[in-house]
Amino acid sequence: MQGSGVESVRNEATGEAAEILACEPVALPPELAARAGVFPALRDSWLERAMEVFRFVGLARRVRMVRRSWRLFRQASNFAAIVTPGDLEGLTVAALERPRGRKRPIHVVYECVSYGGGRLRRAWVQNKEGA
Repeated sequence: MQGSGVESVRNEATGEAAEILACEPVALPPELAARAGVFPALRDSWLERAMEVFRFVGLARRVRMVRRSWRLFRQASNFAAIVTPGDLEGLTVAALERPRGRKRPIHVVYECVSYGGGRLRRAWVQNKEGA
């Protein structure tokens, strides 16, 4: 792995260092959008390219999401808040952030369509709401 692969994230409009880290462009109120930056995209790894060649496209996408989650987790402590979707990427970041306790930044998860899944997933989502 070549370093962290992430320099400081900056707001595209103002060029200043961001206080809120979003994993993709999201619609935020103007006062928050001025303080937000978008996490840069990762290049595909050799493993992901190999999986796609052998037609494991879904698995390659999941590996990419977990790699990105790890990078988001490593950068999260530099921000006041992080914004992620409710897919594998966002849920992995939430699971990694959990042991940090009160030192973790605010984590906003959007597009959580339902509490579908088994008892464990429903319990995890309900627990995150109460935390």
